[in-house]
Amino acid sequence: RCGMIYIEPLQLGPMVLVKSYMDHNLPSCITEEQKDTLRMLIEWQLMPCINYSTKYLKHFVKPHAMHMTQSFLSLLGLLMLEVKALGAEEDEDEDFIEEDEEGEEEEPKVVLSDSKIIEERTVMIISHFFFALVWSTAGTVDGPSRIKFDDFYRTLCEMEGEKSKYPKPPELKFARNLLIPKKGLVFDYVFMRKQYGSWYTWESQIEKIDIDDKCKFLQNKRYEDVFEAKKWRDYDLRVLV
Repeated sequence: RCGMIYIEPLQLGPMVLVKSYMDHNLPSCITEEQKDTLRMLIEWQLMPCINYSTKYLKHFVKPHAMHMTQSFLSLLGLLMLEVKALGAEEDEDEDFIEEDEEGEEEEPKVVLSDSKIIEERTVMIISHFFFALVWSTAGTVDGPSRIKFDDFYRTLCEMEGEKSKYPKPPELKFARNLLIPKKGLVFDYVFMRKQYGSWYTWESQIEKIDIDDKCKFLQNKRYEDVFEAKKWRDYDLRVLV
């Protein structure tokens, strides 16, 4: 026996996955305004990045648009755990930062201010979106393609006005310092909250070591390997493969 199931075309595609995630998987602490911000970011940048990546970039493993979308949502979901944890009574990140401060009284935690929590969560949502989008749509491309994607994505982030190909929604407002820094490639940065949320290079997160002069030629190679290992270990980028 066999059967046939008819599905409307509108019920298929990347944006259907996105809608399901937005409706059912976002943390309960996310406000309606934050949901609207995330929705506008996705509608603005997701499909342009997917289309450009599949059409113009060379991947080590050729992904489908649906695979990229699922990777994006999976990585974003992992990062949302950090957003959800913000405001908890015990913040391990803050404890780690404050343990080196000797002879000083502990400052009041930001969890005491609901408005501050909402503001920081918004910053994290926007920044985590940029990070997840870059790595889910171009995380498996080769070196030359990374340069091409970097140029495309930075141009995309600057698009405003009706005449632009992919204009930023006029209702979408955020500080420009939330964009990935322009120095280097978009792949060189990771957003970390610490005391104040900011972008950091992967290199800045690696402990420096003294290398003998006879082994200097190995230094760059060693750090490249360490950078890649840290990305995959600390941010679960293996979900992209």
